[in-house]
Amino acid sequence: MADSSTGRQKRFVIVATKNGLKKHRIFSPIASPEACSLARFRQSKSTFAFVLMASSAVHGAGAATGGVLSLRPTTLQLSEPRPHVLQVCLHRPQQLNAMNKAFWAEFREVFEAANADSHFRVAVVTASGRHFTAGLDLAELASASSASSSFDDDDDGDDVDDDDDDSDGGTASDIGRTAVHLREHVLKYQGTFVAMEQARIPTIVAVHGACIGGGVDLCCSACIRYTCAGSYICIQEVNVGLAADVGTLQKIPKLGVSMSVVNDWAYTARYVMLSLIHI
Repeated sequence: MADSSTGRQKRFVIVATKNGLKKHRIFSPIASPEACSLARFRQSKSTFAFVLMASSAVHGAGAATGGVLSLRPTTLQLSEPRPHVLQVCLHRPQQLNAMNKAFWAEFREVFEAANADSHFRVAVVTASGRHFTAGLDLAELASASSASSSFDDDDDGDDVDDDDDDSDGGTASDIGRTAVHLREHVLKYQGTFVAMEQARIPTIVAVHGACIGGGVDLCCSACIRYTCAGSYICIQEVNVGLAADVGTLQKIPKLGVSMSVVNDWAYTARYVMLSLIHI
């Protein structure tokens, strides 16, 4: 905790002895405030001392310091329901939290910002509405005029393919260039959940209702998964002629489900009650 009147920061020396833990408070000038940084370790024959520097971490401090709570995503709601707990809520209830283009960029941005925000110690992903998520936003995908425009990234500033369209008829008629566009797009989708998977803080997903398609990828990328009674998953991609290429087929077997069972789920797109499996 910081004392604004003196410009000094409280530090606690926690000493573990044979008689139990003892805490001593000392003061020093503020150098570089952190939520919980290990400053010094000292070992002797009978004691182990840790000097922990604690910043003025209070409810909502992340927003006050320009951290992750200062972000304003359009598809997510960010909050701090408990001190040091970051809640990331999928918030498109009218669209069953379908994952549109904005979601893939914003979700990644949130976890990249959370890595740099030392205030938070855990992230919990929830969802609003009746279901957790319906997966990829197929309505947005269908509204695209062609395969190339569907998988084009408006923010990359690359005009090379536009020039090629004028000369050779466009990427929509060129299978090779369409595949390149698709590969780049899929890698960006994969990177969204990799950012969560590689987060420095533990990540928890709380699922209710249906968890379809990309939602399964999201769940597999978390450290811990909790579900409500009646919740189910579905690898839906086969029903719309897509491959589950964001990580589902690679990550589910690592959670203890045999590849044979995963193949069955992927080929049939059957609904799987989460109460019957342990992942």
